[in-house]
Amino acid sequence: MTADWTQTAQGIGGIGGLLITCGGFFVVYHQIRQIERSIRSDTYSKIFAQAFEVAKILAERSALRPYFYDDVDPPLGSSNIGELNAIAEIVADLLEHITYQRNNLPRESWVKWVNSIQSMYRTSPVLRSHLERNSSWYIQEFLDLLPTVPTSEERSN
Repeated sequence: MTADWTQTAQGIGGIGGLLITCGGFFVVYHQIRQIERSIRSDTYSKIFAQAFEVAKILAERSALRPYFYDDVDPPLGSSNIGELNAIAEIVADLLEHITYQRNNLPRESWVKWVNSIQSMYRTSPVLRSHLERNSSWYIQEFLDLLPTVPTSEERSN
């Protein structure tokens, strides 16, 4: 009878251990999901904070906005060229940061950001010029997202 009791106790102990292990896996899985949500939330917060700063810069210098959104080339010898180049660098850095964080963004959001990056590139001769001159500063994944844009001569034909 003692042997039966010890086998039963071992069986119950084994089942109990299995239940505790499964419960532990559930807790760990839940914690990993929470960490993932936290990382995504932090990523969004940082990207939106940077995007807000860029929008703020362009709002404060509204005369420069067309060079980033309306496909307007700055006039030759423009007195704003230094400021435009500095803003182009800030914009390019933001767009590269978004690209770098792509794995921390939901797929749907990433697709929207790609659209935004490509649109900004298409509509900003200043940004295009900055990236052409300084492409070695940026990760290849970012540069690979940039669309081919016809030159102003090709657009006028």
